[in-house]
Amino acid sequence: MKNITLLLFVLIVFTSCFNRNKYVIEGQIENSAGTVLYLQKLIENDPITIDSFKLDSKGKFLFKGDKLTEPTFFVLKFNERNFITLLADSAEKIVVYAKSESLENSYELKNAIASSSIQLLNKKMTKLNSDLSSLTSTYKQANGDNEQAAIEFQEAYAERINEYKANVAQFIMENPRSFASYYALFQKTQDGMPLMDVMDKSDHVYFATVATSLNLFYPKSLRAKQFYNYVLNAKKQMAREKIANQLMASATELSFPDINLPTINGEKIQLSSLKGKVILLSFWAAWDENSRAENRNLKRLYAKYKNKNFEIYQVSLDKSKVLWQSTVEADQLPWIQVSDLQYTNSVAAKAYNISRLPSNYLISSSGDIIGKNLIGNRLAEKLEKVLN
Repeated sequence: MKNITLLLFVLIVFTSCFNRNKYVIEGQIENSAGTVLYLQKLIENDPITIDSFKLDSKGKFLFKGDKLTEPTFFVLKFNERNFITLLADSAEKIVVYAKSESLENSYELKNAIASSSIQLLNKKMTKLNSDLSSLTSTYKQANGDNEQAAIEFQEAYAERINEYKANVAQFIMENPRSFASYYALFQKTQDGMPLMDVMDKSDHVYFATVATSLNLFYPKSLRAKQFYNYVLNAKKQMAREKIANQLMASATELSFPDINLPTINGEKIQLSSLKGKVILLSFWAAWDENSRAENRNLKRLYAKYKNKNFEIYQVSLDKSKVLWQSTVEADQLPWIQVSDLQYTNSVAAKAYNISRLPSNYLISSSGDIIGKNLIGNRLAEKLEKVLN
């Protein structure tokens, strides 16, 4: 009897030590008996399925894996629309309780500090998207063509996003060593718009803070290393843009690089031929949804100011003339359209150091650059001052 007791004790100790060298994700999902739950690992942000589990009659599941060498993102999912994101560390044992109808809206966690941060960030993003949808719906129902209503809508929309960004910034500064902060930097609204921009000077500081911290505390992490290089390259690009802007400002004959590209019909139009007018030099692409969204704003502004010595000179960074032309026609864009169909190798894009879309420069009637990347309400405010 003593020998049996001793054997059981050894087995318990051995099992306990073995489990300490494993990460564990287990739990229970209501109304899910017999369904298959998948475990995915995010490798370079691509989800790779590494395991699956057919839930028992009580909806219980269990996943195990070798002890993690760094914080790792996992996805628990039934399908592409029903999933949750977790952030596991070392030999952590994460316990998940949820309802099968909506994992994201119902799940509760135990023993999961980092995953709880991801959950909180996602809940706040859901609230933001709800607020933005409500603002958009109210604006459309009120009067989508009313100029004052449009201005108020844009201001309220921007204010809500800025409030959220301020909360994200605070979270990052309080948790610079956490991969949850990395996750926060790449959150997007439901229409696919990134909240933080590594090329924006005010946002770049948060990217740099997280990149430096993760690279320091996880020097062997591929994700941390890639992120550090990503931020470093962005910083170099910003420095190049600054130099290019200084060169443009010091030009003698023209204070901006000239462009001479063909229209859809093959007729070349030179940017400098518009000197004497207030010019919005706009860069876009037919394949870019953000560009097309901004074009809707430009149509309203163009209708208001086209008879007030204002012109838009828009450069398309497309490869396909068919796509470019069909989009211009479908969206009924009335201003000057030019392109060399060279995508990011466009001469114009290189001359103006374009690194994102949409982008623009505002040029005064005297030929001076008086604004850069004025999007949405900021452009409307600037044109109001310049043209009225």
